[in-house]
Amino acid sequence: MSSLRVPKLNEYLVEPLKIALNDEDPYVRKTAVLSIPKVYEIAPNDAETNNLVSLLEVLVTKESNGLVLANAIASL
Repeated sequence: MSSLRVPKLNEYLVEPLKIALNDEDPYVRKTAVLSIPKVYEIAPNDAETNNLVSLLEVLVTKESNGLVLANAIASL
């Protein structure tokens, strides 16, 4: 959904992204991590208001999966 680059969709993406960042499946976390820059590019205020960048920084400190960690660092 974040690849559509439609500003109105961002408000619907924020909450699922927050949940996906804490999912047990590394693929889901990786996909969420890669979606955050796309949301930030379209609507930086939405990303900052909902602390998506801060959540990404926290994920970097606690992530054990290398693929997720590498993509989180690249997204930051």
